[in-house]
Amino acid sequence: VARSMVYFPLVGALIGLLLVAVDFIFKIFFSSFIVNIFILIFLALITGALHLDGFIDSMDGLLSGKGKKKILKIMRDSRIGSFGVLAVIFLILLKFSFLNEIVSGIRYPILILMPIISRWAVVYAAKKFPYARETSGTGEPFAKFIGTRELIYATVFTAILAILLMQFKGIIILFIAFLILLFMASWINKKIHGMTGDTYGAIIEIVEVVILISAYFINL
Repeated sequence: VARSMVYFPLVGALIGLLLVAVDFIFKIFFSSFIVNIFILIFLALITGALHLDGFIDSMDGLLSGKGKKKILKIMRDSRIGSFGVLAVIFLILLKFSFLNEIVSGIRYPILILMPIISRWAVVYAAKKFPYARETSGTGEPFAKFIGTRELIYATVFTAILAILLMQFKGIIILFIAFLILLFMASWINKKIHGMTGDTYGAIIEIVEVVILISAYFINL
């Protein structure tokens, strides 16, 4: 399972190509405003809303102000709290707003690059930070068994695609995403001393937003 992480950016590339296809087809019939709604719906559906669920659970726990054990317990609770609700509303609003601002010249490269870099971010987090739970969970095999080779291959593949898609701007976006990833992963690690499957989902969602925001400012 951990060895499969080398292919995470490749999976992201395939998802990105599907997002481009959705955009290309739906814009024949609808305005850009409506097309962006379909893109976000498709992005949630194709992942089974798994990452959104992880983001919501993570925000419920991490923003609770509790200790590690209580945070992990909250994150495993199937009920959604106010922090999770507010956080996911803000997340979707940010994604939608900045997606609307992405100009046509870089729109398709960003739609492809966004899921690539966000999934690479999980590979990095899994390698650099331990698994937080004492009991097993969905993120355990990734955190405990991923090797340096998987991270190197995934990083090289991501960097090459960033250059091919957006040249120097692609590297800038990758670097910005990396800085935010370091900050976010360090904050999570400080809270619960590691990562979980939920925090991997949260990382994907937040990095996707960071890429959209970065693309907006880089292209001003």
